[in-house]
Amino acid sequence: SDLPGIYNFTNPIFSLNGGPLEKHPGVYQTDLILEKSLARIDDIANSDDPERHKHLFPDAKVPRDPNFNPLVQDKVGWINAIDEHYRQRLRSLQATDELVEAVFKKLEEKNLVDNTYFIYTTDNGYISATTACLLESRLRMTLMCSHFAATVLDLANIERPDGLDATSLFDPKKTESFAIEFWNNNLLRAVRLVSKDFNIYYSAWCTREHELYEMNSDPYQLVNKYNRTDPNFLNRLDALLNVLHDCKGDVCQRPWNTLHKDGKVKSLKDALKPKYDEHYKALPKFRFLECKVYYDP
Repeated sequence: SDLPGIYNFTNPIFSLNGGPLEKHPGVYQTDLILEKSLARIDDIANSDDPERHKHLFPDAKVPRDPNFNPLVQDKVGWINAIDEHYRQRLRSLQATDELVEAVFKKLEEKNLVDNTYFIYTTDNGYISATTACLLESRLRMTLMCSHFAATVLDLANIERPDGLDATSLFDPKKTESFAIEFWNNNLLRAVRLVSKDFNIYYSAWCTREHELYEMNSDPYQLVNKYNRTDPNFLNRLDALLNVLHDCKGDVCQRPWNTLHKDGKVKSLKDALKPKYDEHYKALPKFRFLECKVYYDP
């Protein structure tokens, strides 16, 4: 049978090799056919061997940072130190590098480079050399992504709507703390807190284990200070994690307002005043009910 809308020349509907229907509202059908034809020619002319990068980086190894499989293991997690896996990932990125180069050159040809922002992002910064799931080397990209929407709106000079989970990277009043979770959402929750007074990573695992690292003095997260930290301090971090782990909008940006309705506490430094010790001691601690089986498709 004919495709639906086959004679609607300004709202064509196409299907590639019997696949899902693709609507193209407001596009002239003949122009679309021309565009697809030229694109197909480019695909054929530019097709390359998908294994063209397999010979690259023959001697590359996973970086042996100080937190690579240390002799003293005092943290939760595992190590995935497989050098060949690391080399394959480097090779797979070469096609992405080629794509970026081609896009940049095309923008140069059109004199658009000076009017273009280049934004590099990814999902979670998977690092095979780390000794736990969420070390700092893996988190930096994810934290950037939490600011993505607000930052892009700022770059475009568009007013930010209410309800965004994070502020722009260009905002002088940056959010102090951020929630972190393992991607399949069932092993741990963590909070990364950065300010002029503190630089902390704190996590709670479904196994009831915890990690606490002071990032200024221990950037490679080698010394877990959880069992050597004042319970009053830990109570604040647990309360903060309870607010952030499933927050939305302004609650993510100003979590202390949820813990102190009067608005007098704006930061961890404020919350650490001794007069609040009993308040935080009475609040529930963050806990998982169970550990679910890890799934990685």
